[in-house]
Amino acid sequence: MRQLALFVFACVTACSRRPTQAQCDAMLDRYLALTEDEQRPAAREERIAHRRATLAYVDAEKRCMDEISSAELACAMKAPSANDWEACIEY
Repeated sequence: MRQLALFVFACVTACSRRPTQAQCDAMLDRYLALTEDEQRPAAREERIAHRRATLAYVDAEKRCMDEISSAELACAMKAPSANDWEACIEY
């Protein structure tokens, strides 16, 4: 019984761990890449850099670190499209 309790505690702790700033940046950058036109990579990178400098990005980064679960992060990082990415996040 004690082993089961330790296992449950370990799972809850791991699942409730919040992402780091670097993980949130990677997740948000993935979304930006999914929403940008892939036909022109140079222009896309410039638009992504511009969007990262906005207050909306900073706000999303903070919300990510405060509210996103490790399961949501993993789902978003694997999402093949922006719609799938959005479906991973439960705001």
